[in-house]
Amino acid sequence: MESILRHVADRAILIGMLLLHAFFAESQEQLNKAVRRGDAVSDAPVTNAANHEKEHNDKDRLWYIPSQYKLQYAGGIGFMSAGFGYEVSPTYQPVLFVGYLSESFGGSQNRVLSVSVKNSFYLSRQPLLKYFRPYAGLSINWGNTNNTFRSLPEYYPDEYYFQNKVHSAPFVGGELYVNLKPNKQIKGMGVYAELSALDAYLLEAIRTQYVKPHMALTLALGLTVYIN
Repeated sequence: MESILRHVADRAILIGMLLLHAFFAESQEQLNKAVRRGDAVSDAPVTNAANHEKEHNDKDRLWYIPSQYKLQYAGGIGFMSAGFGYEVSPTYQPVLFVGYLSESFGGSQNRVLSVSVKNSFYLSRQPLLKYFRPYAGLSINWGNTNNTFRSLPEYYPDEYYFQNKVHSAPFVGGELYVNLKPNKQIKGMGVYAELSALDAYLLEAIRTQYVKPHMALTLALGLTVYIN
């Protein structure tokens, strides 16, 4: 009975994540429609409507409206994670992810809910060879499960274990980006892959012989939808 309840809870959390992702996408579309309706009744000449809408989208986006949505597999923040982000500049894009891992959803004995703030710095302003965008950055990951802690429990000797609730994780990756400018809602789409490593694993790889550098790395695959 307990395993059935865990299975149902895992599926409910996954469905909730997907519904939350759909809610943000729908909210984005409604806001875009409201902006376009405001442009339609402006005093600008009809012949300049397209240019006015483009300038409005590029310069007057409300700060809290995400400019992109992501769905990611693996990468140290859950078996599957979803997030939304912002294009602060052509080269800096922060994204907030929520990820989930469990016995029936990822093969883990413990259920883990993760939150990650991923700071991506693109290495070029425009895609290389029209489609490829290399990037690097740093994530701050917070994990919550029954065996994570922010400070070392008293029954462990000092420096015996690292705290394992909050981690930093440097990463490098690349994205294949396709521009969809004729579409009014979606500006473009990208498929990306990246390698990352948690700070504790990197330190162990440097100071011991038991953890090899490649053992500290984890691969993530993801999809990005860029919104106008």
